[in-house]
Amino acid sequence: MQIQNALTEQVVQGQGLKEVVNTLSNVLQLTVLLEDRFFQPLYFAKPLAGSEHDEDFIMPSLSQEFWLNGPGRTYYREMTHKKKSIKLPVLKDVPSQYPRLVAPIVVEEEIFGYLTVGCIRDGLESFEIAAITHATTICSVEFLKQLIALKAENSVKGDLIRDLLSG
Repeated sequence: MQIQNALTEQVVQGQGLKEVVNTLSNVLQLTVLLEDRFFQPLYFAKPLAGSEHDEDFIMPSLSQEFWLNGPGRTYYREMTHKKKSIKLPVLKDVPSQYPRLVAPIVVEEEIFGYLTVGCIRDGLESFEIAAITHATTICSVEFLKQLIALKAENSVKGDLIRDLLSG
């Protein structure tokens, strides 16, 4: 509940996606990566420095090629078909890849991005999975707010152009 309250507070205060990623990373003490729908990194957070295994918190993003045509293809299909998180294990053909949990961020039945949590420990606790699920919901709300703002902006621009052209 404390984790969910902390994440929800970020939305209430209008902190945005970056703070959601930072909060989740600090609460779970794991690396968190937010990517867009094309697997381009948007925000990255790792727990506070000074850990005895600080280098373990470096988690490179995986390319769109990896997901669509490479070794991650079957995992990608499962994730996008079910619109549920997947646990991606270490794959032997992929250098410097850590096990991770990848959760799609779904807005209006469309995937807008992915929230990836590096699982350097042996699995995740149920409360951690619940926190990640809650964070993806919050990210969905943030993406939806951006989508609504974009639609409103386009509508205003369209009205302005129509008014200018009609005299």
